Amino acid sequence: MKIFQTSSGFSAEINDKATEDWRLYDAVSDTQSENAGKRLLGVRQICILMLGQSGYDALKKHIAAPDGSISVQDMEREILEIFGALGESSKN
Repeated sequence: MKIFQTSSGFSAEINDKATEDWRLYDAVSDTQSENAGKRLLGVRQICILMLGQSGYDALKKHIAAPDGSISVQDMEREILEIFGALGESSKN
């Protein structure tokens, strides 16, 4: 596990072995689907594989607006930062 902090201040452990898990590649493939629902499920699965369910829930809470809504742009930014960190840890 690797501890990572995004530019927004979200800190979590990242499962650095996720890059060795075929489910991650399935999820990434799902994000390329023409079916919008399948794309969203792929993104969710990527987050859960990288952060675990509790980390994913903590991320949603971290970026949620006061009314509870979660900006797609904010989630996308966080995911890209985390995914980049995961890629960096697999190179080490």
